[in-house]
Amino acid sequence: MFAASSSTRGPLLCGALCGVLLALSVAGPVRGADDNALSVDEMVRQLKGGEAGAAGEARTRGLRPGAAAKGGSAAGPAGQTPSGSLSMRVQFDFDSDRLSPASHAVLQKLASALSSGELANYAFTVIGHTDAVGSAQYNRALSRRRAASVKAYLIDQGVQGSRIGAEGRGFGELLDPADPRSAANRRVEITATPR
Repeated sequence: MFAASSSTRGPLLCGALCGVLLALSVAGPVRGADDNALSVDEMVRQLKGGEAGAAGEARTRGLRPGAAAKGGSAAGPAGQTPSGSLSMRVQFDFDSDRLSPASHAVLQKLASALSSGELANYAFTVIGHTDAVGSAQYNRALSRRRAASVKAYLIDQGVQGSRIGAEGRGFGELLDPADPRSAANRRVEITATPR
C-alpha cells in the first residue's frame, strides 16, 4: 500500500478535492435547492412542454417534471393528455391544507405564468401528492384539500377559476418510491392541457 509522506498528502488531498468540485460544477445545480429559481418564462416553457433550459438541458431546480412527464397517468380536462407539467414543493402547515407563507413567492410566480398570454389557451390541473405515512384514504383526502388550497390561492392571484381543476392522488404516484416517506413525495403537480 502506498503511504504518502506528510509533504505530499496536502497536494494530493487538494488535487482530489479540486477534482470532486470540478465534477460537481460540470454536473449542474443541485436539484430542489431553491423553489424560486425558475423564472416565470421558464415555468411557461415547461408547462407548454418545452423543458429545455438555456444550455439545452432540463432546468428544473425545485420545479421538476412531474409524474405526467415521467409517464404517469395525469390527464387534463376531458381526458386530454397534458402537454407539460411542473412538480413543485409547496409547504403547508403540518397535517394541514393551510399554505405556509414560505410558499407564497413561488405560487405568485406560478400565477403570473398561468396568466401569461402564452398559456391563454390552456387549462390547468393542480394535483396533490403525499408521502406514504398514514392510510391511503387519509392521504388522498389530504392531497385533495392541499390541491384545492393551491387552486384557491392561484385564483386569488388572478388566475381564472374556470381554467383550473384540482385533484388529489395521495401516495399513489410516489416521486421517490425507494423512500416512500421522503419529503420529495410531498408535492403539488401542475399540468397544462391545450383547450
